[in-house]
Amino acid sequence: MLKSVKSSNKSTLLASSRPSVQRARLVRPASAETDAASVTYTSSSNGASSNGASASTAAAATSTVAAPAPQPSTPSSSSSSSSSSSVVTSIKLQLLELVAALDRGRLAGHADKEAVERLVASLEGSGAGLQPFGGTPAPVEGRWELLYTNKEVFRASPFFAAFQGGLVQSKELAEAIFAFTDAIPGADILSAHQTVSLLSGSLISEVGMRVWPGFSGTVVTSSRLSVASPTRLDLAVEKTRVAGSSFGPFLDNVAVPVEQLITQLRGEGAAAASYEVTFVDAQLRVTRAGDQLLLHRRVV
Repeated sequence: MLKSVKSSNKSTLLASSRPSVQRARLVRPASAETDAASVTYTSSSNGASSNGASASTAAAATSTVAAPAPQPSTPSSSSSSSSSSSVVTSIKLQLLELVAALDRGRLAGHADKEAVERLVASLEGSGAGLQPFGGTPAPVEGRWELLYTNKEVFRASPFFAAFQGGLVQSKELAEAIFAFTDAIPGADILSAHQTVSLLSGSLISEVGMRVWPGFSGTVVTSSRLSVASPTRLDLAVEKTRVAGSSFGPFLDNVAVPVEQLITQLRGEGAAAASYEVTFVDAQLRVTRAGDQLLLHRRVV
């Protein structure tokens, strides 16, 4: 009997000192259409708690966690605009990196020209830079440096477009003359710039040249310009002269009246050229003159 009592006391002692076991039951909302997604956890005890609390009191202890309902995600116009801007920036960086090694196109092979054309086409198709003549000042205004052309570099001047279309009036003959000019030994193009002003209606082209054995100077061509369409400029090439020549001020004072001469030979309006501005922003301008591609970077 003494052994039985000891066994009973031992069982009671173990039961009272054993920690209560907590179990969690997940209670789901009754309706799937509830505005806020709520999860309720109910805690219950199968035995007496260590501090003597009753099972009914422990079972009543509940904890509820409520999370806000997820909101539908809709792309904002600002994020879409930012994405488009990033694409344009990426294309421009690739284009600038490519033409930097081509000496304004003089070192470009067939594959290089195709790669430049693809990037330019992507830039034109981006939908950016499509209002070159809007605002004050217009994006096209300013001084621009030639970065690349798919023709001979000296042909960046509109004088040669007027020469081909107005004077020679034969693309094949003009191409032969230009190829001969480009092959003159020792000839080098030092720089090529354009200054565009819609306010004064003028485009000034400057092409710096050095020709062996020691002649150098800048060929300056002045043209009137007018806005013909939302993307097109019409030019009338007025005159051309050499500035800063190594032959001194005598040659600098000589201006060739291009428009007057071509008009006398070919008629009114023959000394004309057209520029299609297909992309322009604060840094870069893409211009097409027939099959000629011109890529300029803003200087001022």
